[in-house]
Amino acid sequence: MLVIWDIDLTLIDNAGFGHDEAARLLKARGIDWPADLTFAGRTDADIWGSVLGVQPGDPELGDFLIELADACAVAPWHGFPLPGVRDVVSALARAGHSQTVVSGNMAETGWLKLRHAHLSEFMAPRFSAFGDYAIDRSDLMNVALMEWDGRGPVVAVGDTPSDAAAALESGIGFVGVTTGRHTASDLTAALINVNRLPTPYFTDDDMPDGTAIIEDLRDTPGVVKLLESMAR
Repeated sequence: MLVIWDIDLTLIDNAGFGHDEAARLLKARGIDWPADLTFAGRTDADIWGSVLGVQPGDPELGDFLIELADACAVAPWHGFPLPGVRDVVSALARAGHSQTVVSGNMAETGWLKLRHAHLSEFMAPRFSAFGDYAIDRSDLMNVALMEWDGRGPVVAVGDTPSDAAAALESGIGFVGVTTGRHTASDLTAALINVNRLPTPYFTDDDMPDGTAIIEDLRDTPGVVKLLESMAR
């Protein structure tokens, strides 16, 4: 089994890591930090491309991401793994399961966060995918799955509707966690492909096979068993 993890607010709380550095780089370019800037479920190429007004692949975006990665490399780290994470990834490793990350972070800062949180050793770089160049998270999921090449069942874990939709579109299992900015209703809506249907209208029968929503990762045996049962 391959477990594909999201990073921010699924595995770790990054405590705003890199935001001050990004703000300084934007200020040097004469750009104010947008008041309505959101990060959840988006890729770095999408986030910073939209702020700079350029498309992925534009040299201006590439230069910005390189400078941001360099600044983050020496920035203080105040983040931490979310409750239960270390125990779950350790238990999965002991059980012989493969693990990796599909994240909107650019690769350099994504791996940096994982190293700071002492989680990088559990993640297989070969099957990872990051948001340096892609806008759509489904594209990142497809990169990871192409590398995995059907070696066994797969389940993704994430905290955003984008994570849920990417897993569903890819035909793999998905376990949503409400450790981020989104509610169980938000995640369920993404999975059953409806737009903000009020929670009372959801039933267990509406959930696609191989999907589940849980509060967090504290119950190590229960989470491992759930991931194994949801993998497709």
